[in-house]
Amino acid sequence: EASLVDPLTQLRNRRFVLERMPGLLAQVRRQRQDSGRDLVLGLMLVDADRFKQINDRYGHETGDRVLCRIAQALHEAVRAGDEAVRWGGEEFLVVLPGVARSDLMAIADRIRTGIEASSGGPGQPARVTASVGAAGWPLASDGGERHDWQVALSLADFALYRAKDAGRNRCALLELALVDLAAWPDRPDAAYLQGMVEARRVGLRIEPDPQP
Repeated sequence: EASLVDPLTQLRNRRFVLERMPGLLAQVRRQRQDSGRDLVLGLMLVDADRFKQINDRYGHETGDRVLCRIAQALHEAVRAGDEAVRWGGEEFLVVLPGVARSDLMAIADRIRTGIEASSGGPGQPARVTASVGAAGWPLASDGGERHDWQVALSLADFALYRAKDAGRNRCALLELALVDLAAWPDRPDAAYLQGMVEARRVGLRIEPDPQP
């Protein structure tokens, strides 16, 4: 059990997700079949904004407290049965089995606003923000498993990059723009540039992306 828990934040760790993933994928398959709805395994990468500046200004001990603060906000934002995971450094992964694809953006923004609204103790920055990149597995609403969950994770990672590039404290969701793909490039940024996926963002003063 100790090997599956991050000692700082007390969240689950990367090893836990990798061990649990086969069961989570099977759970989502059953939920889709039983409900007839477009339910997905939601994958959301959450990254603390300007974390290096926090460490440089306040020190690494305060930086650790900020990570615990984000971890608590994540714990409060997710449902029972969801998992908030310390993915590495200042990055977290939220795994949500059986959520509606149409709800992913609203959930991502709830996570973002929960972190922004979290309060810190003395000596901590008054305001902490994070950016969120989201994607869902299976990638297409028809439920076909042409791509495994790690492709969805790579889309969430690129969505996080898009949110950071847009000014931070943002959410971005990458979804398939084309359902029937004859070929899939190795990198999600290439898929984005080729118009295979599209980005949608919410947050502060962010407009939807133009069509590729």
